[in-house]
Amino acid sequence: MARNKVKDIIQTRGLYIQRDAKRDAPLQYGRLRNSITPVAEDNRFTSVVYSDVEYAPFQEFGTVKMGAQPFMMPAFERHSERVIQDIDKELKL
Repeated sequence: MARNKVKDIIQTRGLYIQRDAKRDAPLQYGRLRNSITPVAEDNRFTSVVYSDVEYAPFQEFGTVKMGAQPFMMPAFERHSERVIQDIDKELKL
């Protein structure tokens, strides 16, 4: 039972990360925002949020000619501590 609850927490937080990353992605790039996708694997305690748009890393980390406009890491950082807190709370019950 606890395993399923932990998986649910991780998957739910993955959706929050997706939401925030889409919100934080540069506005002029609708393709980038639309490409941000969460993938949860049934057998694992993971939720991967990613973009398959080829210029996503350049937006996130910048280039020698363009400053970074991070959108994935800030979203992850906002929710990473909460994942731990939610799991800790669930396992203490």
